[in-house]
Amino acid sequence: MASDSALFEWDAVVSPFDRTAMIQILLAIGIPFGVLLVLLALFGGTQAKYAAGLILAVLIVAAITAYAVLRKKYVRFAVFDDRIERIDLPRSVRTAEKLKEYTVVAGVFSSSLTTVATGILMQTQDHTSIKWRSVTSAEMYSNRIRITCKGNEMTIPCTDELCARLAETIGENVAEHKIVSKE
Repeated sequence: MASDSALFEWDAVVSPFDRTAMIQILLAIGIPFGVLLVLLALFGGTQAKYAAGLILAVLIVAAITAYAVLRKKYVRFAVFDDRIERIDLPRSVRTAEKLKEYTVVAGVFSSSLTTVATGILMQTQDHTSIKWRSVTSAEMYSNRIRITCKGNEMTIPCTDELCARLAETIGENVAEHKIVSKE
């Protein structure tokens, strides 16, 4: 958890499907299966088109299931002099641990060593920290602030009062030309 030296902190509910996660999912799953579906649809016979439809149906069901199970993530934001941190709260960690256990069990029952290994290696707690000196831009909205740095992005939901305090902290630590207000 955040240490006692935090300037201020608060709990929030966020979506685990932020822009960075969606891009990673689309690249990892969408491109290979998209190419496979197009090849099957264009160059395959009737059976290949049924296979393409089945693959598409499985992907849609998997996406709906993932959204239903992982639609909320409970986190704590902590602001320090030199950084901001986002830490998963125990409620989200328990959900991730259950998903990890289900993945291992599914791998055992399907005799898939890859699925078992995936379940064992799954990360159950997320701790993201962004140093103020690495921030490349900060976009201020009415109920959230999006901070971007090299290779990472964090959207921070906040109330008007918290957004004002966070904007003040960002203003003290980030170069003025990097802050944009988009209300």
